[in-house]
Amino acid sequence: STPLYSSAASDVYKRQQMDNLCAKICHGQASRADITRTTRRLGDYIAAVYGFEITKQRTRQQAVR
Repeated sequence: STPLYSSAASDVYKRQQMDNLCAKICHGQASRADITRTTRRLGDYIAAVYGFEITKQRTRQQAVR
Protein backbone atom coordinates (compact mmCIF):
# COMPACT_ATOMS: atom_id res chain seq x y z
CA SER A 1 0.00 0.00 0.00
CA THR A 2 1.08 3.57 -0.54
CA PRO A 3 2.06 5.72 2.46
CA LEU A 4 -0.95 8.00 1.92
CA TYR A 5 -3.39 5.08 1.87
CA SER A 6 -1.68 3.51 4.87
CA SER A 7 -1.92 6.76 6.81
CA ALA A 8 -5.60 7.21 5.95
CA ALA A 9 -6.38 3.62 6.95
CA SER A 10 -4.52 4.14 10.21
CA ASP A 11 -6.52 7.31 10.93
CA VAL A 12 -9.79 5.46 10.27
CA TYR A 13 -8.73 2.62 12.58
CA LYS A 14 -7.80 5.05 15.38
CA ARG A 15 -11.12 6.85 15.01
CA GLN A 16 -12.99 3.54 15.19
CA GLN A 17 -11.10 2.63 18.36
CA MET A 18 -12.07 5.95 19.98
CA ASP A 19 -15.70 5.56 18.87
CA ASN A 20 -15.81 2.03 20.30
CA LEU A 21 -14.37 3.24 23.61
CA CYS A 22 -16.88 6.10 23.79
CA ALA A 23 -19.75 3.67 23.21
CA LYS A 24 -18.46 1.34 25.93
CA ILE A 25 -18.12 4.25 28.36
CA CYS A 26 -21.65 5.47 27.59
CA HIS A 27 -23.04 1.99 28.23
CA GLY A 28 -20.98 1.44 31.37
CA GLN A 29 -19.06 -1.41 29.76
CA ALA A 30 -15.56 0.08 29.49
CA SER A 31 -12.88 -1.70 31.46
CA ARG A 32 -9.66 -0.18 32.71
CA ALA A 33 -7.87 -2.24 30.04
CA ASP A 34 -10.08 -0.76 27.28
CA ILE A 35 -9.30 2.78 28.42
CA THR A 36 -5.58 2.16 28.89
CA ARG A 37 -5.18 0.41 25.54
CA THR A 38 -7.01 3.14 23.61
CA THR A 39 -5.45 6.14 25.34
CA ARG A 40 -1.95 4.68 25.12
CA ARG A 41 -2.34 4.40 21.36
CA LEU A 42 -3.71 7.92 21.18
CA GLY A 43 -0.71 9.22 23.13
CA ASP A 44 1.69 7.49 20.75
CA TYR A 45 -0.17 8.98 17.78
CA ILE A 46 -0.06 12.53 19.22
CA ALA A 47 3.64 12.16 20.01
CA ALA A 48 4.37 11.03 16.46
CA VAL A 49 2.48 13.98 14.96
CA TYR A 50 4.43 16.50 17.04
CA GLY A 51 7.75 14.68 16.88
CA PHE A 52 7.91 13.84 20.59
CA GLU A 53 9.64 10.74 21.81
CA ILE A 54 7.84 8.78 24.50
CA THR A 55 10.04 6.50 26.54
CA LYS A 56 8.52 3.27 27.71
CA GLN A 57 7.73 3.09 31.41
CA ARG A 58 9.45 0.43 33.41
CA THR A 59 7.35 -2.30 34.86
CA ARG A 60 7.30 -2.81 38.62
CA GLN A 61 9.50 -5.87 38.21
CA GLN A 62 12.12 -3.88 36.31
CA ALA A 63 12.04 -1.06 38.88
CA VAL A 64 12.71 -3.50 41.76
CA ARG A 65 15.85 -4.91 40.14
